[in-house]
Amino acid sequence: MLYKDCGGERCNQEHRWVNPKYWLTRENLLKVSNMIIVAKSYVLRMKLLKLFYEDT
Repeated sequence: MLYKDCGGERCNQEHRWVNPKYWLTRENLLKVSNMIIVAKSYVLRMKLLKLFYEDT
């Protein structure tokens, strides 16, 4: 399930699972966008850790 636009950029796999119904209200949109930000920072952290452990 894909969405056309999400915050001005194309949606990717990280938050493709979100139910389209949740995008209807502003409050839910804020919740979902916060979840996306958390998810992206988590993924980035995991990538950085992986790089760090590969170097040592």
